[in-house]
Amino acid sequence: MQPETGDTVPRRGLTRRLNLRVWGLGLLACALVLFLVAWQAAAEREDRLERERDALSRLAQSASADFHEKLERIRLFFRIADLWLAAQPEADPRTDPAFGRLVDSFRSSMGNKLDIRLISAAGGLYYVPAASPEPLADLRDRDYYRAQLDPAIRGFYIGKPVVGRVTGLLTIPVAYPISRGNAGMAVLFAALALPDIEATYEPIRPKPNGSLAITRGDGLLLARVPLDEAAIGKAVTPDTAAWRSSVYADPTQVRDLRSSVDGKRRLIAFSARRDPDIVVSVSALYDDVLAPWRASLWLRALIAAVMIGAIALSSARAAAVLRSLDAAHAELEGNLRLLKRSDAAKDKLFSIVAHDLRGPIGGMCNLLETIATDREGIDRESLDEFIGALRQASWNSYQLLENLLAWSRSQQGELRFAPARVELRPLVEECLQAYALSIGDKGLEVAIEVEAGLAARADPELLKVVLRNLLSNAVKFSRRGGRIRIEASAAAGGTAISVADEGIGMGPEELASLFDLGAVRSRAGTVNERGSGLGLALSKEIAERHGGRLEAASVEGAGSRFELFLPDEGPAPSPAAPEGEASS
Repeated sequence: MQPETGDTVPRRGLTRRLNLRVWGLGLLACALVLFLVAWQAAAEREDRLERERDALSRLAQSASADFHEKLERIRLFFRIADLWLAAQPEADPRTDPAFGRLVDSFRSSMGNKLDIRLISAAGGLYYVPAASPEPLADLRDRDYYRAQLDPAIRGFYIGKPVVGRVTGLLTIPVAYPISRGNAGMAVLFAALALPDIEATYEPIRPKPNGSLAITRGDGLLLARVPLDEAAIGKAVTPDTAAWRSSVYADPTQVRDLRSSVDGKRRLIAFSARRDPDIVVSVSALYDDVLAPWRASLWLRALIAAVMIGAIALSSARAAAVLRSLDAAHAELEGNLRLLKRSDAAKDKLFSIVAHDLRGPIGGMCNLLETIATDREGIDRESLDEFIGALRQASWNSYQLLENLLAWSRSQQGELRFAPARVELRPLVEECLQAYALSIGDKGLEVAIEVEAGLAARADPELLKVVLRNLLSNAVKFSRRGGRIRIEASAAAGGTAISVADEGIGMGPEELASLFDLGAVRSRAGTVNERGSGLGLALSKEIAERHGGRLEAASVEGAGSRFELFLPDEGPAPSPAAPEGEASS
């Protein structure tokens, strides 16, 4: 093997970058092709829908104006006929030739597609002119007759479509009261035959599956093209009040709706008019509107596939030339990353040792020097204080060294992991003993809410490291006379352990970088206790090694809460540490 030259690493890095750029440009080109094809298809789809919406809206308004004009002409005739009858109180409209000519003239103006009839006060039906003095049918049960007997709705009235008892045709009845009641006649009545309405609007409805519907203002379906006799005379929706409010809020709206009958989407244009309240709706099936557009998608997809295939082939050929160099470069880059990580870990280790061991050891030296030089002048109480301070300083230094050793092993991949079922309460009490002196000095109240017998799957030694760090943190930042609460309980899929204090807490920025090893910094406790901050970062690594998590919540000035979750089904033990074996 030839030795590496000075430009080997940069050249291999360049090889990989070129390889990535080749595929990146290829993917970018493919994405651009797909984007352009999709954008053009989406734009055409929206344009087609927009043009259809506009066409449906214009068609609905045109049909609405046409049908409304028919009704207005009928109403105008009714008024003229009523005025004529009022001026001729002795005339019998059933047989009067002049009145018959008036009716024939109006029928002719409507293309002879409208029947004008009379209804007596007793509900009898008569043609104009009447062939017999006897009524042709009894209409007392018809809504348009009853409407003229009700002062609240008496007037120009569009009735529910019915099958004529004389003609047998399905018609829309339109009624108007006769003010003078000539010859016992009470109501003028016109019948619009639905087959005639269908013949009028069938040529203009959207093909092949579109429809045109004429609805009364209260939601009653008057006519539909193509004719659907089963739906005629029924409400178009159960909630007619909401339907009416919605339609008249925007009288020329176009909606995108899915049918509750067949589940198909439709574009529906509405045109609502008042006096009389009539709503004309024109619908087109989505599938019909988009059929030409969908047919063109195959061609677009084929073009896109050919272009993407050509781009992929070119990229693959270029990448094949660089593949071997890229693999070698990846291996070298991995080695360089390991070296940099090791170097950074070493620097961090030296920095922490120099900063955080110097203070406690220096303090111990000063206390020992004081005891050695002035042993006779130190009373018992002061000596006990010195010994307590020496104990605390030595314990802090020991814990720091334990954290550093565990962290160093984790960085080198040598942290042994031997999970077992660990009973939690004895473990918590054992870890708590290490801080008994500090707890007593601060007068802290510690509540342990851990049920006897509660166990978790964990490496006992690693769990001690985490618990000691969390307890140390809680004691360190608790005010005198404060309270620390330690809880553990079974949770979904594992065990949750929490340590909460009522101390000084943390702000949002500090909380966000709490577990970031690069942001580890020393922070003084409430009585100026020192610490490296490494313990929390290490504790998070240990939690993740168990397949669990360590989370923190804090309010500045109100305290902090740390929660450790240990899953029942975690990672396998280290090869050198079978499950159940204690880690060293």
